[in-house]
Amino acid sequence: MLLLMSNMALSMTRPGIYASIIFFVSFALLTFFQSRETARHLQEAKMDWLQCGADLAQALMSSMMCWMFFEMISMTMTMRGA
Repeated sequence: MLLLMSNMALSMTRPGIYASIIFFVSFALLTFFQSRETARHLQEAKMDWLQCGADLAQALMSSMMCWMFFEMISMTMTMRGA
C-alpha cells in the first residue's frame, strides 16, 4: 500500500490498479461488517460502550481507507485516459 501511494508510476501500472481495486473491495467489506457489528451492539439491552466505540472507530477508519483507494483508482483512471 505504501508503494502504491508513494510512487505514481507504480500506481498507474495495471497490477497497481488491480491492487488498489482489491484494497478498495476489502476495505468496503470491512466497513460493511464493522457497521453491522456496531448496529448489533447498539441494539443490545446491556451495551458495552467500549466495544461499541471500538467497532464504530474501526468502521470509520475502514470507510476512510475505502474512500482513499476509491480516489486513487479514479485519479489513476483519469490520468491514464488523458
